[in-house]
Amino acid sequence: MKKIFYLMGISALFLVTSCNNDEIPQSSVPEAKKTYLPTIQGNLGKFIETTTRAGVVEENDDPVGNGENFYWSNEDQVKLLFYKDGILENDPIEIIYQAVVEGNEKPNRCEFVPVDAAEGLEEGSYTVYGLYPASGWTLGNVTGPDGELLSGEFYKATMVSIAPIENEESSSYLTPNIFMKAKATDVVIGDEGSSTPISLQYKQLGGILRIHLRNENQPLFPKLSEFQIAKVANGGEGGLIPEDLKPFFNTQGYLQNIDDEALTPATYWQISTVTIDMHENVSTEFDFFIPILATDPFEGDDVLYLRAIYVNSENEEMDPAFLRIFPSTNSVLQNGFKAGKSYYFNLTGWS
Repeated sequence: MKKIFYLMGISALFLVTSCNNDEIPQSSVPEAKKTYLPTIQGNLGKFIETTTRAGVVEENDDPVGNGENFYWSNEDQVKLLFYKDGILENDPIEIIYQAVVEGNEKPNRCEFVPVDAAEGLEEGSYTVYGLYPASGWTLGNVTGPDGELLSGEFYKATMVSIAPIENEESSSYLTPNIFMKAKATDVVIGDEGSSTPISLQYKQLGGILRIHLRNENQPLFPKLSEFQIAKVANGGEGGLIPEDLKPFFNTQGYLQNIDDEALTPATYWQISTVTIDMHENVSTEFDFFIPILATDPFEGDDVLYLRAIYVNSENEEMDPAFLRIFPSTNSVLQNGFKAGKSYYFNLTGWS
């Protein structure tokens, strides 16, 4: 990441005329307002009270005992909203910032600088909000459960598709769906207030499912080609029957108020099943992660249904392996998946 410097050129046009040797006073030209682009210090939000304690990096050998690490990467981008004088009724000034991370460092705190061509801020006091990732947040209309647009515009976080999982030590594929929010008040912008970075403490607005798959009970040389996780009614008897599928995963959430501490699910955009297509070189024992937004508790006979599809050495599809998790015996499902938490599934001995 390159340091960004904001330069503003100021030009003035002076008009001098004379008439009959009488000097005419020169028109005064208002001085251009000086603007500023402060740096940001971003502190990463931790996953709290979790099965895996924190984070989404596959390199930790003991995710249950030690948690996992979630860190900033170079050029991670955040969207900053600056409200002059803290007046939230006015439109904010939006500026995109990106992280500056040197080499192979994995920091949970780092400096952010504005991207090229960012416009400056006038001197004054601001309330500042940070939304991560910048590309995941938009301001616009939200569709209600009945399909009608809600009144007003909202900042909304929208999940996007994740590319097939490759067998590599990287969490980069998670970035578009790890939603966080931060706030700082009484931020002074100006000559005296711009030398110290604005400190923003981010809070996790979503959760993580970590799935550990092992293939020890399958025939020789099977390859996992597809993995599904779904919410199924009536115990899921007989497999994933379309009429048994129920809305479960929220693909969009929004802030009803910019000061909200949690996303409101846009239930119109719920889906019942998440399908992961595996990379062709994936190993037979590995972990992968599914970023999620908060869900409602499970009810009645609804089950969490996990289904793995393997192909043999001839690339022929084998009988799927599946697992049903019942809320009657699982406290997590009784409460639903929560924001700020990560959940670990160690799947062995498939049916």
